[in-house]
Amino acid sequence: MRKTALALTVAVLLSLGPGLLLAQSGEDAKFKKFQETFFDAYFKFFPTQGSLQGYSKYNEKLEDLSGGAVEKFHDGLDNFNQEIVTKIDKTKLSPDLQLEHEMMMDFLDLEFVRFESLVPWEYNPLFYNDIILNSMRSLFAGPYSAADAVRCATERAKALPAFLKKARENLKTPPEEYTRAAVEQMPGIVDFYRNELPRLAGSSSLLGAELNKALPALEEYGRFLQSELLPRSTGNFRLGESHLRILRRRSQGVIPIVEEMGPRSTADYKNIRREMSLVSIPFFNIMYPDVNIDQLYQQKGEEATRQMLIQSVLEKIDQEHCARDQFLARVQAAADKMRSFVQETKLAPLPAETLKIEAMPAYVGPGWLFQLVGPGAYAPTAA
Repeated sequence: MRKTALALTVAVLLSLGPGLLLAQSGEDAKFKKFQETFFDAYFKFFPTQGSLQGYSKYNEKLEDLSGGAVEKFHDGLDNFNQEIVTKIDKTKLSPDLQLEHEMMMDFLDLEFVRFESLVPWEYNPLFYNDIILNSMRSLFAGPYSAADAVRCATERAKALPAFLKKARENLKTPPEEYTRAAVEQMPGIVDFYRNELPRLAGSSSLLGAELNKALPALEEYGRFLQSELLPRSTGNFRLGESHLRILRRRSQGVIPIVEEMGPRSTADYKNIRREMSLVSIPFFNIMYPDVNIDQLYQQKGEEATRQMLIQSVLEKIDQEHCARDQFLARVQAAADKMRSFVQETKLAPLPAETLKIEAMPAYVGPGWLFQLVGPGAYAPTAA
């Protein structure tokens, strides 16, 4: 499960806050207690996710993904599933909690998919990259004091070499696409540990000493991904029936049934293509003034002409696009120009601070254009 999906689920499930327990009685109180117990166990097994959500109880810990720990948590999921089914009467819950009950059931089912079908600790190196990065980043980006962040980061840095060793032991034959993405991310993650993390932590000599020990282990792990794991990455990233199960649970059942998905996807594809061609027509007329679009439709047909319009406009835009090393300066200049226009026209009040355009950090990984990180469900600012 992606961390964004977890954050949304946890935030909604906890939106009424722990204080609600005091005002409840009977089945509602029993259910809220169940939720509290479940998420404590969940964040004990996934302490990095706890840190991201503002749940600080396990901030000093790293994930234990040994076989025994995974089996123990899986057994715990079975127990939680039996408890919510046999000991909590959904019909006696208040309307809001009946909805939360449904979400909780979906959440549990998604975890069973993860443990029984996806098994990311064996078949997805990106799962480990996420923990390596966010186990530290969450402490300094979350609602924790600087002293607590440094203290907990020091403990996690101590545990990192053993965690990486376990990752090398666990990973089997992941899909090649996952491993290549993980290989591309590792230089940025190493850079985060070498440069960004010391800056965030300040002058902590103890953390610095542990980072000096962890960095060689990180570099060795990066070499492992490239030279050992990638050659044996022969798995299939397609999830089959598990994908449909995940879609249904993440959407609370609003995803259409299997028989509808193909026709609806085809219809959406055609609608998008039609809209893209309509958007492309005025640009095409400017870029290629000597070409008659009506004649193209007559000569090539509707679909071929649409393809030509879209492709021709995109190719022209690509030719005129600024070079990579000029992109930030171009965006900054555009932002400054917009600010000057708003100031001169008095269109709206502006803050005194000037917007500074910066590149995404290398550790964010390839493919990300922007990132918005909200407070976790347990963070004080989340309310």
